[in-house]
Amino acid sequence: MDQFDKEIKAELHTYLKNEINIEQKEKQRLNKEISRINHKKPRKIGYYASLAGVFVLLILLVTPMLMDLETKNSPNAKDKISENHPDRDSLLNEKEVPIVEDNEDDENVEEKEETQENKHVDNTNEAPAFVPLKSDEAFAIIESLFADVQDLFNQTVEKYGWGFERDFVEAEYGPFAEDLREFASDEFVQGHLFEVTKEYCFRGCDARFFPSFYGTLRHNLSVNTADKVSLSFLETPNMLHSGYETSISLQKEGGVWKLASVENELMDLIDYQITRNEADELLSYAEGVKFIKEVKGVHDRPYWDTPKTISTKPFDATIYIYYMPEHDSYTGIYSDDGSPLEDHMVKEYLK
Repeated sequence: MDQFDKEIKAELHTYLKNEINIEQKEKQRLNKEISRINHKKPRKIGYYASLAGVFVLLILLVTPMLMDLETKNSPNAKDKISENHPDRDSLLNEKEVPIVEDNEDDENVEEKEETQENKHVDNTNEAPAFVPLKSDEAFAIIESLFADVQDLFNQTVEKYGWGFERDFVEAEYGPFAEDLREFASDEFVQGHLFEVTKEYCFRGCDARFFPSFYGTLRHNLSVNTADKVSLSFLETPNMLHSGYETSISLQKEGGVWKLASVENELMDLIDYQITRNEADELLSYAEGVKFIKEVKGVHDRPYWDTPKTISTKPFDATIYIYYMPEHDSYTGIYSDDGSPLEDHMVKEYLK
């Protein structure tokens, strides 16, 4: 048995030296371990256990090396490595090629935003934002348009010969209508203004044909859109003009306001209960006006019985009395319709 052990050990020693491809240090360590076993003879059981341990150790060491060697020498070694390690090339590429963040999208967004900021926006063809008219603005437009229309009527004596030389000729209204269309809609020209033209005096007696814009109160915008406006107000009576509740509409054509309609309703002694502030407003045209007092009770009211005659009628109303320093005179305002009192009538209430 000893001879057999020696032969196995010798063969194992030779095999370690010649056949096993391991590092030199590892060979030396194994040789020392074998020499130690040879010089220190163990008991049989311990001897065989040690020998078995050496074989196991050798198997554990040699098997991976042999497999690795076989793999390296195989013609398909590279393919196998790639198959077994599919991410190896990608890992190498990641190490060899620096990672660069792709900011192309962000750069394009920033460039686009900068371009939009610097781009000139052409608003030439955009319609202007709608700004509603105020009542005083609408009133000023209406007053100006009617002043232009009335000027055209007063010029007809020279242009068309109506009035002094001959009466209105309906067939000649066409050219006059063209002039009126600058300030009024076609419907208004062919309707209301045509009727006015047929009755118009053409000699200066024109007070009753057009609204009076002197001494108006309670302006109210009932319609106020981008292309249509309707304004109502009170026309207080005076010595030349009866009082009316008036409503006038404007219509925008081609970006220009034009007269579209007029409706009048005679006031005829209706109690509108004009306030003190409204009476002040009616006299705001005069400088230095001074309020004196209020007189309440039943008064003999003058009113227009016909366009040419004045009558009086008892009426329960308040009279607001004022001093007019510009003319050193007095005036009064009736609270029922806002009509004025003459100086001689007011003095009776100052006694």
